Amino acid sequence: MGEPTAQGDAELNGFITLTVKEGLPIFQTGHLYSTPGVGGNLRLKRGSLASGGMVLVEEAMSDFNYDWVRVTLESSGEKLNLTAFINGAPARKLPLVYDPGKREFVREPQGKRSVDLKGLLLELRFREIDLKALLSGGSRVQWR
Repeated sequence: MGEPTAQGDAELNGFITLTVKEGLPIFQTGHLYSTPGVGGNLRLKRGSLASGGMVLVEEAMSDFNYDWVRVTLESSGEKLNLTAFINGAPARKLPLVYDPGKREFVREPQGKRSVDLKGLLLELRFREIDLKALLSGGSRVQWR
């Protein structure tokens, strides 16, 4: 199955209204929140996040210390929609430089880490996740 594309830790609290219909879970709007005052770290393998080509987001999420996380989810038919709001900062400086011509950050050719972000609020949207594939092993989630 290959190397995991995401690793991290989080303690989430909240509610999810769930019913099962024909073997598939149906999620009403649910909300999960990280425990207040308890942060953590998330690591996404570079290139595993569909960030719309935003290298700033890809680099930041490769090693991200968060202060809080908020997740909303609901299903529509056999598809799951999930939005995660993550507030925090990259664990270290990012290997980026600002390109004024493109008006965006680009990767620094020698990999020099010079961009130091002190805070970042990310909104990650995952739309139309196939619940059948998710539940049949298309994704590996470890619960502790």
